[in-house]
Amino acid sequence: MSATLDINLIHKYYGQSCVLEVAGRTYPIEDVFNPTDDEEYVNQAILKACKIHQSNEPGDILVFLTGPDEIDEAIVEVQRQLNDSAIVLPLHAKLHPNETKRIFERTPANKRKIIFSTNVAETSVTIDGVRHVIESGMVKEMMWDEKLKMQALKIGRITQSSAIQRRGRAGRTSPGKVNIF
Repeated sequence: MSATLDINLIHKYYGQSCVLEVAGRTYPIEDVFNPTDDEEYVNQAILKACKIHQSNEPGDILVFLTGPDEIDEAIVEVQRQLNDSAIVLPLHAKLHPNETKRIFERTPANKRKIIFSTNVAETSVTIDGVRHVIESGMVKEMMWDEKLKMQALKIGRITQSSAIQRRGRAGRTSPGKVNIF
């Protein structure tokens, strides 16, 4: 099961169950908190990605946003600011498999990948080379709309377990750093 689930809670639920722990391969992760206005998370993520790229710290960058529209906006702006000095890629469920495959290709020695992703990269995906995660703290998901009295696709804050999963993307293949908004 996922390393982020509460093993004691699951064990208690199943009673006399046996617990077998297998250590995962994780590296140290440094958390950097960047307080910002909820309305500005896309712009702040773009600025932080460009700043990390220009700092020449090693490693690829994974940025969590809420959907394809935000991702497309961010890609255009980052490419404009960085003048093709980085490989800027989208990652979301609506991509064609050939586009998704580019995420996992080896990064050329003189380049860096900057990947703008939805929560699809939150679990079960390890992208070699990612050392920096930029966490917007936001997600687009079905939520109850009290005014409409029905479920609606809305932008809201991520859960604590999502934050833990996203944070873990930075420490999968090497030490990493997470910038949290």
